[in-house]
Amino acid sequence: MRTLRFLGGRPLAVAGLVFIVTLGLVALLAPALAPHDPLEMNVAQRLRPPTATNWLGTDEFGRDILSRILYGARISFSVGFVSAAIGLLLGVPMGLLAGYYRGAVDRLFMALTDILFAFPAILLSVALVAMMGSTLENVMIALGVIVTPTFARVVRAAVLVISSTTYVEAAVAMGVRHGGVMLRHVLPNAMGPILVQVFLTFSYGVLVEASLSFLGLGNQPPTPSWGLMLNSAYGYMERAPWFSIFPGAAIAATVVTFNFVGDGLRDAFDPVLRRSGWGGA
Repeated sequence: MRTLRFLGGRPLAVAGLVFIVTLGLVALLAPALAPHDPLEMNVAQRLRPPTATNWLGTDEFGRDILSRILYGARISFSVGFVSAAIGLLLGVPMGLLAGYYRGAVDRLFMALTDILFAFPAILLSVALVAMMGSTLENVMIALGVIVTPTFARVVRAAVLVISSTTYVEAAVAMGVRHGGVMLRHVLPNAMGPILVQVFLTFSYGVLVEASLSFLGLGNQPPTPSWGLMLNSAYGYMERAPWFSIFPGAAIAATVVTFNFVGDGLRDAFDPVLRRSGWGGA
């Protein structure tokens, strides 16, 4: 019940959190849980439907789809984690400084975010990966750059409100250094929106990584990536529908559950929604 109240009173958010934790454990323990080697080919067993041996069927090279999905979860979680970490490391300081000092600092940082926002996110990610090279590390860096302005905007909006509160003004009047005010009074009270944005960035990272891999700009074969699996399954959708259904379902379920948790956290940290009781709807 405490977890339910913390997540805005939303059972779907709690269920999403359980799913995320389970998927994270599955990704971590993929080598122990996978029934087959995800790279092992068996052409004689290619495009087989789900059986007792291959629970989710096999792909065009006879590789076990379940094993490849389990290993693909590791890549999706890695991309989501690293892109969110880059967004935190770059975007949070930008938003904190812009919202607290305002003036020229605010205009400078917000101009930088406006430049990045001027480009469609997918096109910008494609351009960055194409320039840097189609590797997993470059995909992570590109996604981190793309989500940085969003983190900066979210933090700035929160800091603008928090820095105008009485306790922050009192701390400044008492002679507390600006750095101490930001780190001890402003930033801790902005953690709610930041935490929500982290979960939303995770889901966005999973989706964009799958999109880039599908386009051939992310992981390269034979890496077990969900996006690559969809790319390979494209030509077999009528003959072997399970080949595309299962990796597609993994992407959809992961993105949706991360958004459920993000929505629950948003309701939990929003005082207006808490007072109105909307979060428990």
